[in-house]
Amino acid sequence: KKASLECRLQAADVVKMVGGSQAAAEEVGMKTNLFLQELADAATTVVHKHKEGDDTVFGEKYLAEKREQTLRKETEGNKKEEEEKCLARTEELLRKVIELPAGEAVKKLLRKAPFKFVHFVVWKVVRQTGFAATLFSDRENDFAKLEKNDQIEFVHKLMQHVTGVLKEDIAMDP
Repeated sequence: KKASLECRLQAADVVKMVGGSQAAAEEVGMKTNLFLQELADAATTVVHKHKEGDDTVFGEKYLAEKREQTLRKETEGNKKEEEEKCLARTEELLRKVIELPAGEAVKKLLRKAPFKFVHFVVWKVVRQTGFAATLFSDRENDFAKLEKNDQIEFVHKLMQHVTGVLKEDIAMDP
């Protein structure tokens, strides 16, 4: 119970606290999930391309495929079905990079990711792949030392880095 209380710093809860609607809260949760998916996808791509000896990593073909995927996502109809596909893809990509617990708990965390979970996933990805290894300070490695403003700064840093690597904007407001 104590751990679940510590996880109350969820983006969707923040939206509700400042007077946002349930729909806005769900949108923030979905964007957080898409961001985690992009992070896992970027890290996986960097690792695979590097192993193949391709240090350019993000060529025009890759960017065209990413744009096509984004267009397909935008044109899909059923939001609930899209969310489930997105959750499954995010979980699949993350499992390729890091070890996650089995079961529905991961899907629940991905659906409405608390900062503590985002922090955990980011550091697991950093340790496993070296992706964004020099981006954060030692202090940012320790979740307990991060105040709310530090947490927002952490997410901003990560978003800017992933945006720079993917060379496309990430639609998310931490």
